[in-house]
Amino acid sequence: MIYELRHYVPTPGRESDILSRFENYTFDIFNELGFKVLDFWIETGGSRHLWYVLEWQSVEELESKWNVFRTNSKWLEVKSKTEANGPIVENVESIRLKRLGGTWEKSAEG
Repeated sequence: MIYELRHYVPTPGRESDILSRFENYTFDIFNELGFKVLDFWIETGGSRHLWYVLEWQSVEELESKWNVFRTNSKWLEVKSKTEANGPIVENVESIRLKRLGGTWEKSAEG
Protein backbone atom coordinates (compact mmCIF):
# COMPACT_ATOMS: atom_id res chain seq x y z
CA MET A 1 0.00 0.00 0.00
CA ILE A 2 0.98 3.57 -0.68
CA TYR A 3 -0.48 6.43 1.34
CA GLU A 4 -0.72 9.98 0.14
CA LEU A 5 -0.87 12.86 2.61
CA ARG A 6 -2.29 15.96 0.94
CA HIS A 7 -2.10 19.45 2.41
CA TYR A 8 -4.13 22.33 0.99
CA VAL A 9 -3.38 25.96 1.82
CA PRO A 10 -6.49 28.01 1.07
CA THR A 11 -6.28 31.41 -0.55
CA PRO A 12 -6.71 33.99 2.26
CA GLY A 13 -10.39 34.86 2.62
CA ARG A 14 -11.49 31.74 0.70
CA GLU A 15 -11.09 29.20 3.53
CA SER A 16 -14.78 28.32 3.76
CA ASP A 17 -14.99 27.99 -0.04
CA ILE A 18 -12.44 25.19 -0.24
CA LEU A 19 -14.09 23.25 2.60
CA SER A 20 -17.46 23.70 0.93
CA ARG A 21 -16.08 22.43 -2.38
CA PHE A 22 -14.80 19.26 -0.72
CA GLU A 23 -18.04 18.68 1.19
CA ASN A 24 -20.39 19.39 -1.73
CA TYR A 25 -18.49 18.14 -4.76
CA THR A 26 -14.97 16.76 -4.46
CA PHE A 27 -15.69 13.79 -2.19
CA ASP A 28 -18.51 12.66 -4.51
CA ILE A 29 -16.15 12.76 -7.49
CA PHE A 30 -13.49 10.92 -5.48
CA ASN A 31 -16.03 8.19 -4.68
CA GLU A 32 -17.08 7.88 -8.33
CA LEU A 33 -13.45 7.49 -9.39
CA GLY A 34 -12.53 4.98 -6.68
CA PHE A 35 -10.39 7.20 -4.45
CA LYS A 36 -10.11 5.86 -0.90
CA VAL A 37 -9.99 8.74 1.61
CA LEU A 38 -8.90 7.41 5.02
CA ASP A 39 -9.19 10.60 7.04
CA PHE A 40 -9.68 14.34 6.66
CA TRP A 41 -8.65 17.18 8.99
CA ILE A 42 -8.83 20.93 9.20
CA GLU A 43 -6.21 22.85 11.18
CA THR A 44 -7.29 24.64 14.32
CA GLY A 45 -6.13 28.11 15.17
CA GLY A 46 -7.69 29.94 12.27
CA SER A 47 -5.51 28.91 9.31
CA ARG A 48 -8.15 26.46 8.01
CA HIS A 49 -5.51 24.40 6.20
CA LEU A 50 -6.89 21.05 5.03
CA TRP A 51 -5.13 17.70 5.38
CA TYR A 52 -6.25 14.29 4.19
CA VAL A 53 -4.86 10.83 3.57
CA LEU A 54 -5.60 8.62 0.57
CA GLU A 55 -4.80 4.92 0.29
CA TRP A 56 -3.54 3.47 -2.99
CA GLN A 57 -2.60 -0.03 -4.12
CA SER A 58 0.48 1.31 -5.94
CA VAL A 59 2.19 4.44 -7.21
CA GLU A 60 0.83 3.58 -10.66
CA GLU A 61 -2.75 3.61 -9.34
CA LEU A 62 -2.14 6.94 -7.58
CA GLU A 63 -0.78 8.57 -10.72
CA SER A 64 -3.39 7.05 -13.02
CA LYS A 65 -6.38 8.05 -10.89
CA TRP A 66 -5.10 11.60 -10.37
CA ASN A 67 -4.68 11.93 -14.14
CA VAL A 68 -8.29 10.79 -14.63
CA PHE A 69 -9.48 13.18 -11.91
CA ARG A 70 -7.71 16.19 -13.43
CA THR A 71 -9.49 15.69 -16.76
CA ASN A 72 -12.87 14.62 -15.33
CA SER A 73 -15.66 16.77 -16.79
CA LYS A 74 -17.52 17.04 -13.45
CA TRP A 75 -14.33 18.18 -11.71
CA LEU A 76 -13.52 20.73 -14.42
CA GLU A 77 -17.04 22.15 -14.14
CA VAL A 78 -16.88 22.32 -10.33
CA LYS A 79 -13.42 23.91 -10.40
CA SER A 80 -14.59 26.54 -12.88
CA LYS A 81 -17.76 27.27 -10.89
CA THR A 82 -16.06 27.47 -7.48
CA GLU A 83 -13.20 29.61 -8.77
CA ALA A 84 -15.34 32.08 -10.71
CA ASN A 85 -14.20 34.80 -8.29
CA GLY A 86 -10.57 33.67 -8.25
CA PRO A 87 -8.53 30.74 -6.96
CA ILE A 88 -9.52 29.17 -3.65
CA VAL A 89 -6.31 27.16 -3.21
CA GLU A 90 -2.98 28.89 -2.75
CA ASN A 91 -0.86 25.74 -2.58
CA VAL A 92 -1.20 21.94 -2.57
CA GLU A 93 1.43 19.60 -1.21
CA SER A 94 1.37 15.85 -1.80
CA ILE A 95 3.58 13.49 0.20
CA ARG A 96 3.77 9.77 -0.60
CA LEU A 97 4.18 7.51 2.40
CA LYS A 98 4.76 3.84 3.08
CA ARG A 99 3.55 2.38 6.39
CA LEU A 100 6.22 0.72 8.53
CA GLY A 101 5.59 -1.91 11.15
CA GLY A 102 7.96 -3.08 13.80
CA THR A 103 9.30 -2.15 17.19
CA TRP A 104 7.69 1.29 17.28
CA GLU A 105 4.28 -0.42 17.52
CA LYS A 106 5.33 -2.16 20.73
CA SER A 107 6.86 0.94 22.27
CA ALA A 108 3.78 3.04 21.46
CA GLU A 109 1.61 0.70 23.56
CA GLY A 110 3.81 0.61 26.61
